[in-house]
Amino acid sequence: MGLERSAPMDIALKAPAAARTLLRDACGAIHERLDARLSRVDFDDRASYADMLARLSGPVSAVEGALTAGIAPALFPNWAGRMRAHRLRADLDALGGGFRQRYAAPIESEAEALGALYVLEGSRLGGRVLARLAGESRDPAVRGARRYFTHGAAPILWREFLATLEASSAAAAERERMIGAALATFTAFEAAFHD
Repeated sequence: MGLERSAPMDIALKAPAAARTLLRDACGAIHERLDARLSRVDFDDRASYADMLARLSGPVSAVEGALTAGIAPALFPNWAGRMRAHRLRADLDALGGGFRQRYAAPIESEAEALGALYVLEGSRLGGRVLARLAGESRDPAVRGARRYFTHGAAPILWREFLATLEASSAAAAERERMIGAALATFTAFEAAFHD
């Protein structure tokens, strides 16, 4: 009588998907739409560039403020150094554009904070492309107004965020809340570009 061999377990199917993968898959369509919208900005036209920054300023200020009033400072000891709304304001001041201060309720839930942060922190990656395009502008004022896009461009902040995201028990236990917050954050950015 021989021992029966059980079917090999497919570990990849048993292991939960990484939080980053869940967020990327859930937000892919809205992320692509927003990227497509930003790709239509004329970086040689100061008014077009300033308009883009002004539209970004509303959701950036609202989400950063909600995270600051909530759990983000506890999640990231370097939270104040991660914030970029003040750099966006400086760029707009240099271009003569108007900063659109917005407010939102504090984000107290760790899962929701990580969902919103996925959008903000991930935007640093796309910001490198936008910083390059602005840096190639024929307009020296546009070339000089890249503080927002260049802040934290080194990959260390993104890696720190991913480490926190993947280590979070709240992200694993409250995936729907995390994804919902990421989608809501992307929606706020997308809405800022609808006239």
